[in-house]
Amino acid sequence: MRKYAHRRNTISKIKISHLGKRVSIIVFAISLVFTLIFSFIQTKLAINQEIAHIENRQLELDQDFTQDIGTFIWNYEFFTLQLRLNALENLSHIDYLQVTSDHYTFHSGEKGKEPLIKKSFPILYKNNIVGDIYVESSLQSVYQDIYYNFFHSLSVNLLKTGLLCLVILYIFHYSINVRLTQMVKYLKEIDPHLISKKLILFKKPIITSSKDEISKLGSTINKLTINLYHLYDKIRKEKDRLNDFTQVSSDWLWETDCDGMLVFASDSMKKTLQMDSNETVSLFDICKKFNFNHLEENLKKNKPFNLCEEKLASDNISGSLILIFQAVIKNDINHQFLGYRGTAIDVTDLYLAQHQLKEINQNLEKKVTERTLELKHNLEQLQKAQTQLIETEKLAALGSLVAGVAHEVNTPLGVAVTSNSIIQETINDLKSQFETQTLTADQFSILINEIQDATQLQEHNLNRAAKLIKDFKQTAVDQVSEVKTEYVIFQVLQSLINSLHSETKKVPVSPKLDGDHHLVMYGFPGILSQIFSNLIMNSIKHAFNTQKSPEISIRFYQEDNEIIFIYQDNGSGVAPKLHEKIFEPFYTTQRAQGGSGLGLNIVYNLIKKQLKGDLKFDSDIDQGVTYTIILPKLLS
Repeated sequence: MRKYAHRRNTISKIKISHLGKRVSIIVFAISLVFTLIFSFIQTKLAINQEIAHIENRQLELDQDFTQDIGTFIWNYEFFTLQLRLNALENLSHIDYLQVTSDHYTFHSGEKGKEPLIKKSFPILYKNNIVGDIYVESSLQSVYQDIYYNFFHSLSVNLLKTGLLCLVILYIFHYSINVRLTQMVKYLKEIDPHLISKKLILFKKPIITSSKDEISKLGSTINKLTINLYHLYDKIRKEKDRLNDFTQVSSDWLWETDCDGMLVFASDSMKKTLQMDSNETVSLFDICKKFNFNHLEENLKKNKPFNLCEEKLASDNISGSLILIFQAVIKNDINHQFLGYRGTAIDVTDLYLAQHQLKEINQNLEKKVTERTLELKHNLEQLQKAQTQLIETEKLAALGSLVAGVAHEVNTPLGVAVTSNSIIQETINDLKSQFETQTLTADQFSILINEIQDATQLQEHNLNRAAKLIKDFKQTAVDQVSEVKTEYVIFQVLQSLINSLHSETKKVPVSPKLDGDHHLVMYGFPGILSQIFSNLIMNSIKHAFNTQKSPEISIRFYQEDNEIIFIYQDNGSGVAPKLHEKIFEPFYTTQRAQGGSGLGLNIVYNLIKKQLKGDLKFDSDIDQGVTYTIILPKLLS
């Protein structure tokens, strides 16, 4: 009887196992869905397979028997034809055959009902069409067999799934449900202040294992129980430690209830405010007693607050204290206000330090103002000095130009003077022979030829000197002129190159000029001359120390409303890291040789500020330099 009672009790427990029933239902539902899906797929595949088989059967009939049927029709063997049709009708999946030839029709079998698979094939005899054959195959029997198999398979699978779910429910009850119930009961009886007895889980052979997840969970619960006890013990110690720190803290710690009554106050607060340890005091009364008006206003709002500054003057302390109050609110689970927890920090020393720092800042601001004025004055002086140096650089360049031109003019003038002396001597000799009547025709011809040669030489050198003076005059006038005018670019640059011949021949190098001889600009021709004069002189001074075949080229062309100038040399080049420095004022690599470092800075300022253009620079070691200058054709 006890065994039967135990079995009924076990069965009833299995029935009320909600988790087990839920898992079984889910498994059954998932199995049902997958069974239906796979059954539908199998049914669809079976139907497609049967249809393909029937179509193949009909194609076989066309390939294997239409030729014999054509022979029967051609030879009028209609009886044999009918026998053949009757035989073919007995083939599987062939339900009805009909042969039509001219006015003759032969058939075998009975026409079926939809769904049907129908085909018609021509009947050939010696490549002549003698009729056609019509074939029908019914799908009703195919569908009946497949549907029967579908429902039979579905029923068997559902029965197996149901039995499997019952087995799963039984296994789930003993492997999970019973042991989970043990865990719940054990957890309910845990006392964190006492070390509990160890949890021992139910074991059933085969179904449960000491290494399964539930057993591991039980072991984890035992570990958590021990950790919980240690945690509670640690919390208790931390609570005691916090109470000790609260008692010795220099800051005020306080807590009130919903009516503002102090339920806790640190010893430092009680000592300063002369509160009785056993007395219950309202924080509002303290605010009125010590004139804490801002604190009282914040307390009435029942909201968190911070940075509430109050000044405390008491007989118990020397001087006054500056206190900063801040607090958070306490709420219950229904968000009802239960009171405040807050602090008060003594910031008196901080205020004194801030006052001293403010005085220091004021003195510092005064000193900074004085230093700023001094730096401003020094900067103005530096700018004036820079302007003077730039002007000095311009005059030095012009002086160098004058000296070079003077040297160039001296050569043709010297040759002209020498030619004039030769002419004078020849004339004196001619006059002397004429007066003594010793002049022959041959001598006269020789003396006249000498005079003509000397005259031509004199004329050539005088013209050369005149051209040099003209180019120098135009370049010098342009460099000091500040008047906008329309000028031919090629003429201005060619005059500049001619006037710098005394400097370029020292290298020697002959700058090449390439561009439209008639292209004009409107602006300052003197500034353009000064730009390219500085570039040429910079190349002469820095570029060709090791170059055996120095070259300088200047090319210009018009693009839209701009004139593009490209200046290049094949000298020693400039390292990429120095590209940003070469246009800085006073930067030079030849300061020991008298370089001022203003040449390229003047070029940069003239292009950017005076001519409102743009300058691009490209170079590398031993690759020469390239200056790309973009200027407006009409300077506004």
